[in-house]
Amino acid sequence: MQIDFPPEFDVRYYKEIYPELNGIPDEAVIVEHARRYAEEQGHSTCILDRSEYLRAFLKSLISENPIKVLEIGPYDNPTCIGENVKYFDVHDEKTLEKMALEAQRPFKNTPKKIHYVEPTGNLKIVNEKFDMVFSSHCIEHQPDLIIHLQNVGDILNDGGFYVLVIPDKRYCFDHFRSEATIFEVMDAHVNSRSLHTFKSVAENECLHTHNNSVLHWFGVHGSAEINTENFIRSTEIYGKSMSGGGYVDVHAWCFTPKVFSGIIEKLNQLGLINLQMHRLCHTVWGRFEFTAVLKKD
Repeated sequence: MQIDFPPEFDVRYYKEIYPELNGIPDEAVIVEHARRYAEEQGHSTCILDRSEYLRAFLKSLISENPIKVLEIGPYDNPTCIGENVKYFDVHDEKTLEKMALEAQRPFKNTPKKIHYVEPTGNLKIVNEKFDMVFSSHCIEHQPDLIIHLQNVGDILNDGGFYVLVIPDKRYCFDHFRSEATIFEVMDAHVNSRSLHTFKSVAENECLHTHNNSVLHWFGVHGSAEINTENFIRSTEIYGKSMSGGGYVDVHAWCFTPKVFSGIIEKLNQLGLINLQMHRLCHTVWGRFEFTAVLKKD
């Protein structure tokens, strides 16, 4: 079936959000205004750029249409709910419920069944096709980004979509970490990486800063320090990972909308993935995440 996502820039919506533009009759002037200032100043340009609106759109879409959906990493708050929805996670439903309970989160919302469980996040175990795959704050954890995108492409029907909510490293605890590069992504793939590198673990421990997105937007980024304590902790966590001690929860990649889009574009040029950028919405002021929709070519 045809799924129609709202455009990245909606003039009517933009004027509703910023009524000071209503006195401008020339639509081209408004478009130019958005092109110059929206991303830099974090203006909202459509309903897709705010995760809560994106989730509401997806819930409505799923409830009104017979589409098959796989949600990756639902934890205790799945976005996609319905009889045609299945879930994939590194933990089963009982473990997720226990984790939520220990974290004092609303564990009752945890899915009653995780249909596919794979401790390293390898989607190869999924043996059916879907019209849409959804993940929120998951793709940055994938040790081999290319194989993850290839696997998503394999389980999507032709014309299917991969809908993502992704943290923007500039406005979260990753602020001091370096942005992902295409060469690092290719290196991980050539080396068939299935575990996090020591670099990822150490940066997560040593360069971790606050997660107050509003302060980041105001330029108050806190501080990060490499010291003996967090270096030792890094080696312990990395050693646990290498010895098969279970899932290590760190970010393998740090993205901004431009960085993510550039990597997707380059991977397509190299013929390494069959997912094209369909929608990309920049980070809204005061927020720390952006949204993207990839389409299977």
